[in-house]
Amino acid sequence: DPRITHTQTINFTIPSDWDETSIKVFNDTSEKTSLVKRDLGNNFREVKVIDGGNGTNWYLTANSTNLMDSIRSEVNSVEVNIANFSNIIDFTSVFKEVVQNGDINISAYSPISQYLNHTDLITSFTPSSEISLGSWDISDNVTNYGDFLIQTIWDNGPAAGFFEKNITIIGETELLVQNPQRTEFDSGEVFDLQVLFNDTGQNLDIDNANISYKINNNDIGIDQNVKKLGNGLYNISINCNGTYINYGLNTIWLNASKQYYNDATTIFEFNVTAETELIIEYPPQSTF
Repeated sequence: DPRITHTQTINFTIPSDWDETSIKVFNDTSEKTSLVKRDLGNNFREVKVIDGGNGTNWYLTANSTNLMDSIRSEVNSVEVNIANFSNIIDFTSVFKEVVQNGDINISAYSPISQYLNHTDLITSFTPSSEISLGSWDISDNVTNYGDFLIQTIWDNGPAAGFFEKNITIIGETELLVQNPQRTEFDSGEVFDLQVLFNDTGQNLDIDNANISYKINNNDIGIDQNVKKLGNGLYNISINCNGTYINYGLNTIWLNASKQYYNDATTIFEFNVTAETELIIEYPPQSTF
């Protein structure tokens, strides 16, 4: 280039994949616009700054295409964005073109304090547009449920890729009837129906859940007449002479729900016997 007649030139060598039209060079905050760009033919480009002048803080900026297209997360070969505590997730990084080499890092961050729950570094792989990133056994280190950030970063020097997605991790649960211990009642009785909502994966009680229930297929609603006792226990007072209760067999269907937990259901069946008395109507007792 005939402009290169001065000794005060600044040279940069950058990957040729970087967008040539986006290249900018600065000396501190001053942008230099007299640039000569030359493709070196070896996946790199040379950038010369004409009349560079003095300066100790030279730097170049340019845009690079993000070659990473997505992250695929699978459980038992089925793609998921919601996983249970007991699941093992297989990750695959999907690129926009075949990548030959480089380093790929995958990390999973918990929703609380962005704690690093899982990380892996892949440094060797067969050239492909889909690269396996290994597996994550969620139960190894997850203690809190919610929306986890999955982040992958790849670079091989001249090119790079980056992608993020969220995966929701939820707890597995059960709902167990604790009381009463009997199933036969007279129509005049009132009894407490007590259930335990439990996290089966970590064997923890689940408090502050919503309890909905039906009596003989009649929807009572959510948290109606429900006392939350703590330690995963919930109590409903049942009047055997109340609305929707029949003589004979009765069924109460219960459901427990809480954000980031699987719903759990159970049923309680009980019999109600009518209370009776036998009165002599005739002859009147006073005639004897």
